[in-house]
Amino acid sequence: MDRGYTNFLTHLHAGSTKIPLQKIQATLSHYLAHASPLPTPLAGTVVSSPLFLALSYQRLQTLSTAFRYALHVKYQFIEAELEERQSQSLGWGLLANVFSRGVITRIQQWVGAILKGLQGGHPILRLVCCCGILLGMEDLRVVVPKEGDDNHRRITFEGSTAKGNVEDEAVVALAESMDRYSYLEGDAGWEKEFRKIVDAEEVDALSLSLIMMSQCASLIPSDKLRAIPLQTLSRLLASSIEATFQSGTYLSKLDASCTLAQDGTLSVSATFNDSILAMSASPLFVNIGPLSRLTARTISTLMNVQPREGLLAADAALITLQDVTDRVKNGWEESLLGGLTSDEMTPEVQALSTNIWMTFKTMLFSVVMISKEVLREAVYVSPTLYQPSFDGSKNTAPSDLALLTLRSLYNLSFIIYEFGGVASLVSADQGGGFKELKETFYLALDNLTGQLLFDADDQFPGRRSQVEAWTREICAQIRATMPVQSPRVMVGLQNLRTQVLGHCRRAKTVFVLATIEQLIPVLSAGSLQDWVLPMCLPILEDDEHREAYESAHSVLLAIFSSRAQDLLATPHDIDPYPSANGHDMSERQSQKLATNIDTNIAVRLLPLYTTYLIESSRQGKLNVHQLRLAFSTVVRFASASVKATTTEEPTSTAEKYGLTWYCIEALLNAIRDLSEERTRSQSLGAYDDHRHRLHLMIISTIPFLPLDLLPRVLDEIRAIIIQGRKRHFDLGSTPARLADREARRKELNQALLSEILEGVGDLEKDFVMRWWYDNRHILEDDIRPGADHQRLGSARKKEVKNPDGALSRL
Repeated sequence: MDRGYTNFLTHLHAGSTKIPLQKIQATLSHYLAHASPLPTPLAGTVVSSPLFLALSYQRLQTLSTAFRYALHVKYQFIEAELEERQSQSLGWGLLANVFSRGVITRIQQWVGAILKGLQGGHPILRLVCCCGILLGMEDLRVVVPKEGDDNHRRITFEGSTAKGNVEDEAVVALAESMDRYSYLEGDAGWEKEFRKIVDAEEVDALSLSLIMMSQCASLIPSDKLRAIPLQTLSRLLASSIEATFQSGTYLSKLDASCTLAQDGTLSVSATFNDSILAMSASPLFVNIGPLSRLTARTISTLMNVQPREGLLAADAALITLQDVTDRVKNGWEESLLGGLTSDEMTPEVQALSTNIWMTFKTMLFSVVMISKEVLREAVYVSPTLYQPSFDGSKNTAPSDLALLTLRSLYNLSFIIYEFGGVASLVSADQGGGFKELKETFYLALDNLTGQLLFDADDQFPGRRSQVEAWTREICAQIRATMPVQSPRVMVGLQNLRTQVLGHCRRAKTVFVLATIEQLIPVLSAGSLQDWVLPMCLPILEDDEHREAYESAHSVLLAIFSSRAQDLLATPHDIDPYPSANGHDMSERQSQKLATNIDTNIAVRLLPLYTTYLIESSRQGKLNVHQLRLAFSTVVRFASASVKATTTEEPTSTAEKYGLTWYCIEALLNAIRDLSEERTRSQSLGAYDDHRHRLHLMIISTIPFLPLDLLPRVLDEIRAIIIQGRKRHFDLGSTPARLADREARRKELNQALLSEILEGVGDLEKDFVMRWWYDNRHILEDDIRPGADHQRLGSARKKEVKNPDGALSRL
């Protein structure tokens, strides 16, 4: 035994040492790999060493890394021996290789010797050593062969006895640690007297064991994790995550720590800054990723084994996350820091803000990681396990987990807003989205609604009431936080507080609108009228905040689109041509509409939104694609209400298509009014752009028009194209303006052709193609692709000229 090894054992037996932990780590790895004949005695010394029994995160991490690197060194040592034998003379080298054991066999023997030495040691130290060995095995499995080195082999321990024994020992060690250090909340005081008294240095021993296990748990099969009491483990993990963020109260003193100077400079006390840095550097925070991953895996495994208990464990964990995020939200809204931009911050405050936002993002990642796995497993839980019992008691259902997730995301909406929101179409790779967040969001909505979309008999009244209650809750919260004063007239602290609240409210509004947009198909008309519309309509008046503005449009279009097939027809005694502002109906008519909320939405909201879209085309609030999509959806909504008509008496075309024609006529009037205002209120460039947007809007309605209205609309489009051809030759036009007009004319023709070929239904296509053929001298030109021209021509030749066809029915 060399002198260095003796001195090293002396340090291990000492309670403390002045030697740096990095040096102890390297020395331990060396002697474990080169111990002769086997490292059993050294492993036994390690797990009983007073140096490591003084539990701390740094020492346990050192011990785990030492065993991890020891496996690397042992592998390199065995490889070196084999290479040396191969370099000997042919006879001796061949003989030595034939009778020598292989690399895997020798490493397995070495691992078995270490496990024998670990027996009877401290459970946390045994757990740490096993985790280090598992991580080392994983390193060797994924090692990349060196370029040009055929002898550098990738090895694997999957299915080997050695790896299986290490996994078993890790699971047993964790179970012993949980039994030794976890006290159930229901334990009486006298029961705790019979448990082992924990030393002051081991107060956080349970958290340390969970941290170390989380680092290697992904390498242990789920069937072995089932040997642990998973419900207790999930509870302990949830408590650790709660402790990581100090139960969400770490921002409670931020407001009191802020001071606003006379010059408007904001400063934060050094004490609060130190507390944020200390929390960010804590072992729990550093390992929050592995802890969250282990929490998600524990709950999902429990759902597979015991679904009912798994739902309860998931419910408890998500309630903890909801409570933590709610306190963080309240702390941030009460602070002043969120009211400053980066340019208004001092370097110290900017550094603090960066650290705080790092904790926010970490919290969001943790919530998403756990919720996503839980909701994914909840989808496959049998409904019989969470249906109400005969005694009336309610069990935890996937919809309950979905609501908890949505509430947590709602609390963190001011963070989600910085990632582009849950409805952003930008991918995470482009820096404008968060893929896992969107998956979690839509998983929550799927679990919440479930079969509601396909449930015609309302077999899930409880779940439907959950959706309604959640919608009213979030809408009420948004309406309750409406700003009553403009931030521009405020100064000092009041201005900062208003800016913070305004930003948080804007983020909440975007999240709520994105949520409601997905829930529209299952919401009642009463909720739409009483809660959703009063929240959306004021937002349409202010396009300063683009995300909320576009989200409000999306909600309204979702209402029109989802209810298009369900709306009833307009009553006969209602004016089929309501005024543009939608408010000039008589009191009797309004009372009549109140008996049918769906019809009320149709007649009251549709004219209002139509007028708004036409005005938006003038102001440029929406681009051409958005305008076309929105206006075509409105016309589809109006036309669908006609298709749902069930009347015994025949009605006139004006009465039957009142809402549809109102939309078209409002757009045509806007086009005519624009022509009259050409030289008075707009430049020629702005005039051409606005007129072109209106022309494209009316073309986009062709696929959704009833057959009785198509001739009138197509004739208006024909007149628009003819007028455009005449205007193309106006005197005094510059070459640039002529080129712009030619481009717009071609775009109109191409848009018209596209709607005819791809959008018009079978019933209307017969007439539309006849109309195109009759006006081909005006519509056809060289801009259309030859394939499209041939398709129309061949279709025209195959038409069956039926005198009772579309033309005769007009």
